[in-house]
Amino acid sequence: MTSPRKGLSRSAMIVPVALGLMAGLPAAPAFAQADAVEIPLSGPAAAHAQAAFAAFDRKDYPTAIAEVREALRQRPDVTRLKRLLVYALAGNGDLAEAARTAQGFIAAGDTDPEIAAELAQIDAKLHPPPPSPASLAYEAASAGYKAYAAGDYAGAVAAARRALGYQPDNAEYETLLTNAEAALNAPKPVPPPPGFDAAQAGFAAMKAKAYAKAAASAAEAVRLEPANRDYRLLLVQALSSAGRTPAAIEAASAALKAAGPDPRLFAARGYAEQRLGRSDAAANDFAAALAHRPAQASVRGLRLALADAALAAKEPERALAAIAPYRNETSYDIASRRGFALLALDRPAEASVAFRTASTVAPSPATRALMVSSEISALDAMGDKTAAKSTFASAMATGALAAAAPVDLAYTALQVGDDRAAATAFAKAKADGTLPPRADLDAGYNAARLGQNTAALGYFKAGLDAAAAGETDLSPQARFDVRRKISDMDRTWGAYASVTYGAVGVMPSTPTSTTLGTVPASGAHSVDRIAQVGTELYWRPPEIGYQNGSLVELFGRVFETTYDENGGPTGAGTIQTYAGARWKPLGGINLVLEASRLWAIGDDARNDYLVRAAYSAGQGTDLRVDVPAWMMWQVYGEADRYFETPETVLSFEGRVGRSYRLDGIADGLVVTPFAALGGGYDTVLATPGAVGAGPGISGRLWFNSDTYHAPRSYLDVSVQYRFKIAGGDNARGVFAGVTLAY
Repeated sequence: MTSPRKGLSRSAMIVPVALGLMAGLPAAPAFAQADAVEIPLSGPAAAHAQAAFAAFDRKDYPTAIAEVREALRQRPDVTRLKRLLVYALAGNGDLAEAARTAQGFIAAGDTDPEIAAELAQIDAKLHPPPPSPASLAYEAASAGYKAYAAGDYAGAVAAARRALGYQPDNAEYETLLTNAEAALNAPKPVPPPPGFDAAQAGFAAMKAKAYAKAAASAAEAVRLEPANRDYRLLLVQALSSAGRTPAAIEAASAALKAAGPDPRLFAARGYAEQRLGRSDAAANDFAAALAHRPAQASVRGLRLALADAALAAKEPERALAAIAPYRNETSYDIASRRGFALLALDRPAEASVAFRTASTVAPSPATRALMVSSEISALDAMGDKTAAKSTFASAMATGALAAAAPVDLAYTALQVGDDRAAATAFAKAKADGTLPPRADLDAGYNAARLGQNTAALGYFKAGLDAAAAGETDLSPQARFDVRRKISDMDRTWGAYASVTYGAVGVMPSTPTSTTLGTVPASGAHSVDRIAQVGTELYWRPPEIGYQNGSLVELFGRVFETTYDENGGPTGAGTIQTYAGARWKPLGGINLVLEASRLWAIGDDARNDYLVRAAYSAGQGTDLRVDVPAWMMWQVYGEADRYFETPETVLSFEGRVGRSYRLDGIADGLVVTPFAALGGGYDTVLATPGAVGAGPGISGRLWFNSDTYHAPRSYLDVSVQYRFKIAGGDNARGVFAGVTLAY
């Protein structure tokens, strides 16, 4: 039965390795196609459907029957509601009514294989059929073949005559009788049936695990006796064991077409389909096997296989329906599958209970670890972070997770926020060669958060190598972002050189550089446009220089004023030097704190102490490789305080524009037209404040990149014109700058 809630809840995570650990069945693939598309349930119909499914799950079958009948009255087109009604009637003991209901649906044109399967099961209970002449003949003939193979020709004759008594016109049984009588009366043995020797060779080869030889022998047996289902089944099994899965599927399909429906052939094809990742097709084959009266001993295995295939096909409600007859069991086989289905149905509280039950009866340390990890996932999905962390810590302490694969343990640790445990597990997986390429980047970011820069760089480079080799699917922009991370992490020094022209409130080309030059030592005065040139060299100390985006740098810089519109000092007399340190304390926030000592080289410079704080934020300021054009915005603010000659300087600028990558001119060239609003405040000026706004354009050429590094250097040219909004005249005019960052 498929639950009425299909399509109404979001899918939860299904641990992909789970299916391979269940009951020794083949591992179920992770993705597949859903059922045929129906109009989603909504409104009262959806409410009644949900109530019906919930009542069925708690065995309140009368309520389930009433609710689903009302849902079907409003939505008679929904197949999964029909399934629910048939299952609920059967669960309530109304087998005759369940059979009539199922027959009605089928007569009305419903072709759902699960309704047909349930009807077959109900019919078997209500009307156990007497053995048919054909089946009695088949049993007798089988006994005859076995007797013949064992040299009991008298027994073979008797069995063949019994078979012919049920089916007197069967040519195959007549041949058996003729051969057996001839062998019984002949002085020497008579050759067995045509395909017998080839089939015997195939069975022997299968036992010896010589699967290619078994497939060849089985193919010969099928050629000689194409109607023999046993030989056809042998061929399918041999091909599948030999790794020739597509050929096995083709052979099973041909057998079903030639010999008719057979639950063994449906099941064999289902396992082969599952091995190829065709989980929806596999689920349909397992359902068909159940619908064609399989041997009672194989029913449970088929239901478990159907549940696995349904889970892999992202049909958790179908998986629950498959194991519904065993819902009261507390075995690992049932509890584990129930847990994964409930988790996928966004019922994490119930899933956590199922996983806990499964962990107590898990057949091996590995399956126990899987169930504990799955319980942690369910607790996390419930939003109970405290319980998830506590369960993880307890499992680590008791060794319940000791058998978990290192990479699985790493992701469980990440789920509960234990970065150190994750780092240890990732490192172990890397060392023993079990870290999949898809996990390299996750391991890298985890190591970076812990400040393990050397390890993080190794993971990042391995992730880029895997993407280049086609082992992972990583977009060009995602690769660029990883290369940018590497460039940021392994930088140990850098330098800036700049030329600026203007007055107030122009943001630097990088948040850690400066556009401040000399400020006259004393006197209230007016400042208009000036030009400055300068350079800076900085160094990041080992270990503390870069820690998950936090920076510590030591620097020295020199600036000189080369032009002053008001006739102020310029040239060598204005040479100003700085030496100091800056700190970016928060990795995710671009706040930079700086302290420096100023030394006057020229007579018009100053000796002083300076502290400053700068903050910037923005989007689209870096090079992009996924699109040719993108929006850009950026804000910058700075506060500076001089102490020996008291002075406070504030400045700000905001820009918004659109960037265009001009690869046709030069790789890495970006041009950005923008609009700007900026200004400043200086306590020594006669008119201390000034605010202006206007258009501008900047061009930046990125360079100095390689396989693992995004461009680490650029040449930036920016020009803008501002109109005064308020304050002094130094808010208006042309503002320009050229910066080389290396």
